Amino acid sequence: MSNPYALVRGPLQLAIVARVAAGESVTAICAAPDMPCRSAIHHWTRAFPAFAEALAAAREAQADWCADQVLIAAEEVTPATLAATSPPETPQRLPGPGQRAAAPQVTGDWRTAGGIRHTAFWV
Repeated sequence: MSNPYALVRGPLQLAIVARVAAGESVTAICAAPDMPCRSAIHHWTRAFPAFAEALAAAREAQADWCADQVLIAAEEVTPATLAATSPPETPQRLPGPGQRAAAPQVTGDWRTAGGIRHTAFWV
């Protein structure tokens, strides 16, 4: 079976790098029907050093874009918008006389979520 992306790999890689630099996640990019799966992109980062370098630079640009978006959102907050979007405070129920406060229930290991161990992979 031949690789369906062999002839269009270069243009696809350029498109992926451009979309990541514009702030889009690799997961969102791979959800498009005309794009390869995430594992293909990870394989390309190992097999093609130039693509890996370009993707790393695009991720730096993506991080800058995300930081800019956070700053823009923070600058737009006013006391009125903060009050309008804040949830109402719920009163804490205090224990009655002779009762102890219940300790928060922690389930599972703090390093896992839903039994799935999360590992960060850096490119």
